[in-house]
Amino acid sequence: MGFRTISPQVWVSYHYHFYVIYPNEARMLTLLDTLTSAIGPAKVAIMLWAAQRSPDLLAREWALYFQKAQYQEWLTKGLLPDTVQQVIANDVKIGDYGVYFRT
Repeated sequence: MGFRTISPQVWVSYHYHFYVIYPNEARMLTLLDTLTSAIGPAKVAIMLWAAQRSPDLLAREWALYFQKAQYQEWLTKGLLPDTVQQVIANDVKIGDYGVYFRT
C-alpha cells in the first residue's frame, strides 16, 4: 500500500478521532466534507464508484450511502449537472490509458 493509496478506513478512523477530540467542530463537518477537502471531489466520486464494485457488501453499502450524500450536497448547493461535470473534469484528466489526477 503506497502513499497514494486511498483507504476509506483511514478517513473513517480520522473522522472518528476528530469527533472525539473536537465534538463541536465535528458536528459541522461530515466525513464526506473531510474526504472532499483532502482529496477533491473527483477522487471521492471515483473512490465511491470503485467501492460500489467491491465484493464486500458493507463496502458497497457505505459507498452507496456516501454517493447519495455527495449527490445531495451538490443538489443543496444548486449545482447543475454541467457544473458538477466541470468541477470533476478540472480535478482529473481522462486519457487513453485511464484516469490521471492533476497535481
